[in-house]
Amino acid sequence: MTAKLPFQITAVNQVGFVVKDIDKAMAAYWRVGVGPWRVYTYGAPLVKDITYRGKPGDWRFLIALATLGGGFSLELIQPLSGDSIYSEFLEKHGEGGIQHLGIVVENLDRVVEEAQRAGYEVIQSGRGTACAGMASSRT
Repeated sequence: MTAKLPFQITAVNQVGFVVKDIDKAMAAYWRVGVGPWRVYTYGAPLVKDITYRGKPGDWRFLIALATLGGGFSLELIQPLSGDSIYSEFLEKHGEGGIQHLGIVVENLDRVVEEAQRAGYEVIQSGRGTACAGMASSRT
């Protein structure tokens, strides 16, 4: 990669995979010792300002998070409904590849503005603490 990012990444704290069946994927990871899992449903009405490709979005998906140590987490994402970067990823690439790396930055709003000024596009977004009231543990 030769392009310099317009902002400073202070850490990578997550790796994310898109899956077709989150329960099946969690069970496979449990067999090799990864878990316990916290499962959340993301989407309206708890997630505000949902967008996809510059328009209001209507996506919903499940995520499962397992902490691997030192604050690093593994995330599994199962699209439920609506167009999203996750349903798009499954259609184009299938399961098994890394869909994203979670990064730590000092100020998200400032970083998004800097990235947009540098020519990057926000493909999907949502705001709020979507985890509140939606969590369940699965072991």
